[in-house]
Amino acid sequence: MLDRYLALPGSEPFAALDTEARMRELAARAEQPGPAAETMAATAEYLGIGIANLINLMSPDRVVLSGWVSLSIGHSILDAVQDAAARHTLSYLRDGTRIELGQLGPEAVALGAATLPVMRFLANGG
Repeated sequence: MLDRYLALPGSEPFAALDTEARMRELAARAEQPGPAAETMAATAEYLGIGIANLINLMSPDRVVLSGWVSLSIGHSILDAVQDAAARHTLSYLRDGTRIELGQLGPEAVALGAATLPVMRFLANGG
């Protein structure tokens, strides 16, 4: 996403040095029309199409966008992702899946990993 943005005419270099801060900077710039908004719109469209494919194949009840990227830009693209997914999902599956942002924050991966030994412990009879 960052490289795509920087390749567009009219893009400006990032002030931030690390990737997470650059993503937040990109999201802030996307609030105004221009190359950042174009990049975020394209990203939301591609992500929405990918999620629609997932819905069409697996019919999940929920798709949760989480991780540091979601924390950085999720609020900026969620509506557009939902719209793109709805346009590309089979009509009879369209209303059966919710697409939402994760609520666990930056510790989501660690929390998920922590559940694995507990699940194994419980599965083996405690």
